[in-house]
Amino acid sequence: MSRSVKFLIGALTVSVILNFGIAGFVATRYVQDRVSSRFAALSETEPPAALRAAFREALQSDRRAFLGTLLGLRDARDRQHEILTAEKLDLEALETAQRETRVATEAFIEVLHRAVRTAASELPDADRRTIPKFRVSSLTRRGMVEDGEEP
Repeated sequence: MSRSVKFLIGALTVSVILNFGIAGFVATRYVQDRVSSRFAALSETEPPAALRAAFREALQSDRRAFLGTLLGLRDARDRQHEILTAEKLDLEALETAQRETRVATEAFIEVLHRAVRTAASELPDADRRTIPKFRVSSLTRRGMVEDGEEP
């Protein structure tokens, strides 16, 4: 092998290593920044301890319904996934599975909403008034909704 070919192979190797190193550094910094900002956003909207305890207690008191609807939702989503990943796509079956998933989601959300109502009714007024507003800010951060646009 000639000297110039060896030099080119060496230069290419160094270039590839540097490119991977720089890409790794940039990707790591980006991920760290995203994770840090997400944790900061979540910590700003964390519910008070009294609400978390009351909500947990309300779910425990309705544990059968909570677990039943959660398992129903999981099963409906599994069926939908099986249809989506089948060798041949059956759009009618997919539509039915999606309908079943929506019904299961509604049932699960109803249990959660009932727990929120129960928890709110048992909280002292001072604690209830400190419940943070839920924001769908992650949609704007991912570029799904333009800043200032109503979602």
